[in-house]
Amino acid sequence: MTDKAEQLVAQVLQLPRTERTEVLSRLIRAMDESDTDVDANALWDEEIERRIDDMEAGRVKPMSWEEARAQIVSNEPHD
Repeated sequence: MTDKAEQLVAQVLQLPRTERTEVLSRLIRAMDESDTDVDANALWDEEIERRIDDMEAGRVKPMSWEEARAQIVSNEPHD
């Protein structure tokens, strides 16, 4: 971390808890608004669409939670 960042952290740690919480909240919101997250969201949207298409086309067979859990617990490979 740079000296400037270290100084900022030290200053924030001196603030009352409510103000530290607000600073943290703002930083998290700023991270959520980054280009990387926008790209990740777009990629997840594409993946969800691909999976829906696969299911509707019959390329994959959906299973119940009970079936999936049984496979996970028994460590059985799936088709």
